[in-house]
Amino acid sequence: LACTLIISLLAAGIPGIALLLAVSLLAWAIGAWASKLLGGLTGDVYGAVNEVMETAVLVLAVFIPARFFIWVQPAFTFPG
Repeated sequence: LACTLIISLLAAGIPGIALLLAVSLLAWAIGAWASKLLGGLTGDVYGAVNEVMETAVLVLAVFIPARFFIWVQPAFTFPG
């Protein structure tokens, strides 16, 4: 978790940390719901949670402004 926290902070700053917290809470909520419903967690539940979290990160990362990403450089600048 510490590595993920550091990478999130370095890659996208504070929005990266917020994204990490949001998907962590979502994963916990899905796990708690599935555990209550099924009486435990199975490999299928873990796989489903993984796919949902991957999709959530990709969808939510679109809304992080580009200026927060440290590796983004303008591809083209206007002269003058």
